[in-house]
Amino acid sequence: LDPRNVETMLNIAKVLELEGNYHGAVEQYKKAIGQDPDNVSPRFCLAVLYDQHDMFEEALEEYKHILKKDPDHLKALLNMGNLCIQLGEYEKAVKSLKRVIELDSDNAETWHRLGTAYQRLENYPEAVATFKRSISLNPFQEETHMNLAEIQYFQYRSKSNGVKREEITQRLRFILSINPQNNKGQKLLKELIEENKIENNGPHNNGSH
Repeated sequence: LDPRNVETMLNIAKVLELEGNYHGAVEQYKKAIGQDPDNVSPRFCLAVLYDQHDMFEEALEEYKHILKKDPDHLKALLNMGNLCIQLGEYEKAVKSLKRVIELDSDNAETWHRLGTAYQRLENYPEAVATFKRSISLNPFQEETHMNLAEIQYFQYRSKSNGVKREEITQRLRFILSINPQNNKGQKLLKELIEENKIENNGPHNNGSH
């Protein structure tokens, strides 16, 4: 095999991508794969291209092929985990993302994605622990804080895990300090404040207008 041919095909495919010629790029990546089936680079580029064009099942198949050749391909594992979340295959997402963390435990985004998968599975203890790990690596992740606040609010309302209103309120205020326009954060904070007022005022205000 002449690897220069594959490199040429990859370069042509990338130019076609930049020009917006999706079908041409796909054909070039497929030619490169046919030329050197053991080379995971063109297959990874094809998977990413499929992913970008919402062809999730096709992308997933390419990632699976890559991982058969290279089980520890970090980007393929991460992208596959993200895809599985989008496709509702949360158990598969957990498996893939946990493997990513075994290979690289210091990536806050990976911990966030894993927490999201646990949240979708309604495995809230694991989700909380995982989101907190993500925040410990990067304290300024608005979405991670928001997901954690939503779980803690659910736990607070269901009287589980001893979550206190003050902890959730503090987290929501931090979220709004990052982004004052966070609608979810605004709404949840308002609900907590209203609940606090009702509890503090008690039933003697029920007849007031």
